[in-house]
Amino acid sequence: MKTRLRLLRLIISGTTYKRTLDIDESLIIIKGDGFSGKSLVLNLIDYCLGGKQEAIDLSVQMELAEYCDEVFLELRAGNKIYTVNRSLKVNRNIINIYLCKFDEYHEYSPWKKKVEEANEFFAEQFQIPLHSILRKRPGSNDFNQEKISFRDFMRFVFIRQGELGTNQFLQNNNTFVSGKNKEVFKIINDLVITDLEEINKEIQIKQNEHNKLDKINNGLEEYLSNRESENLNKLITVRDEYSENIDTLNKNKKELLNRNKNDNSRVFSNLKNDIKEIDEIIFDKNENIRILDFSIRNKEILLQDYFNEREKLEATLEAIKKIKISEHSERCPLCHTVVEVKQENCETNEDIEKALNQIQDKIETLQNLIKVDSKKIVIERSDTSKISEKRKIYVTALNEYKKNMDTPYLSEVESINSLIKDITEERNKINSFIDIHHEIDNNASKIVRLSGQLETLNKKKNELLKLQKREDDILSALNKKYRKLMLRFNFTSIQQDKCYISKDNYLPYYNGISVLKHTSGCLLLCMQIAYLGAILELNIEEENNCHPALLMLDTVSNNIGTNTDSTDSIDPETYGELFKYLVETSKDNQVFIIDNTPPKVIEPNKEFIFRRVNDGESLCGLIDMSKNEIKPEDK
Repeated sequence: MKTRLRLLRLIISGTTYKRTLDIDESLIIIKGDGFSGKSLVLNLIDYCLGGKQEAIDLSVQMELAEYCDEVFLELRAGNKIYTVNRSLKVNRNIINIYLCKFDEYHEYSPWKKKVEEANEFFAEQFQIPLHSILRKRPGSNDFNQEKISFRDFMRFVFIRQGELGTNQFLQNNNTFVSGKNKEVFKIINDLVITDLEEINKEIQIKQNEHNKLDKINNGLEEYLSNRESENLNKLITVRDEYSENIDTLNKNKKELLNRNKNDNSRVFSNLKNDIKEIDEIIFDKNENIRILDFSIRNKEILLQDYFNEREKLEATLEAIKKIKISEHSERCPLCHTVVEVKQENCETNEDIEKALNQIQDKIETLQNLIKVDSKKIVIERSDTSKISEKRKIYVTALNEYKKNMDTPYLSEVESINSLIKDITEERNKINSFIDIHHEIDNNASKIVRLSGQLETLNKKKNELLKLQKREDDILSALNKKYRKLMLRFNFTSIQQDKCYISKDNYLPYYNGISVLKHTSGCLLLCMQIAYLGAILELNIEEENNCHPALLMLDTVSNNIGTNTDSTDSIDPETYGELFKYLVETSKDNQVFIIDNTPPKVIEPNKEFIFRRVNDGESLCGLIDMSKNEIKPEDK
């Protein structure tokens, strides 16, 4: 089952500046002057979705560097809301992902993921079935496995300024990534046919995961039931009441401390708490040392037993090896007759050698364990020594404050602190129950997703032979849509052998020439919009196609011009029709259009206008001080 993406808000933030772009519309038009930040909006969205660090060059984006430290993107994928956060200046390889709205992200713990991990996470959450392909190594007949990534998928979502209307469409100039475009096209249009064995294997893995999550949720629900914490709304209400009580107590404590002119009481209380925490740490470490020491003594006793046993076995083996097997004999206990031992029955020495090897393995294992425990003791004692030195300093400071301390409100402060501690502990318990509810909900969402994936896999399994015919049907449907759009854009050579999407590379052709070879910006733009439009239209009709119904175009008229005097200009009628089609496409997809002078749009849309200004004038682009949400009194 496909997952549609809907971008809701883009927030750029710093210590003195914050701006929120509410983009929760199907059609978003960004227009204005050059160098005002229009393209930067799409680049920041792409940056949040795992784009390369180099996409945001702060040495070029000087205003962004001066006022902003991080960027947030709130989006909806299916029925789930995510807030994605990425720093613009530090730890730029880390992406924080919150399962909540932006307004609530402070209340949740994020998934902290490196960019590569985040891209895998996005693919999984957005239900994009990525996989690996085999590609030849350069200059070799050997093959390497290369994984199709979420970034490869984004080339069919975000068409950059240097690609739109040029023969660098889908980053054709980068052979390393463009070689994966064919496979991405197949993934989007559900043309990847996995053999039966692989389908069965995937069904088994997903069914096991489904069962595991189901079992975990049953256990968590039983846990909540035993503690009468099944009602999430009630838990949230109780938690909020505790939070209000804590806020009130903190306010009272603050007022009490402000009445006391002598700060020594607060320092005294903090020092006592610090010493108490240090004593608890020292106690825990001494307990660890005691346990480790006891463990070592037990291991040494067992080790000595193994040494004794090894010594006996070695002595026995040495004695046996000094006597010929033919001379081995035993005396009958009844008649005292000497009984000869036949050679084929004498395997005693081999058994003893086997036992010796086993004993030696046990000895080495114990010795290694003793070394590990001994090392832990050394570390713990070293830490205890350092912490004890710290405690001496705190005790000395405490004694100094005791000499001349005027603390008329100390008992009241300690009473309030005690109440705050008790209520905080109760609130933490409630929060743990709420976290369990969230985990159950998250697992339930995964179970639903897995059920959908299992249903799809079983359907594919049952229709494997039918799927082999699917490619012809899909290309036929895409070509009809592609040719219809090219005709709509006033290109009349739409015969099947001249205007088509190739079965060899899945790229659009016109007059039998690839989109990667044409040079006319007007023709290239129309081919590319018709190609992407055909994919989006079919995505609506086909249940298993997985384009996220999101399209970002930067900048539509950049490489074609709209001036009839230009040799490569697009006539106004064609340009208007092309723009009209993009507006129509936004009814079923979220479409971002950056253009300097777009036609007027009557349909509902979200419009942003950025202006470049001269030196000394107020900023009016993406960084616009009149839009700053941080007021002077908040700084």
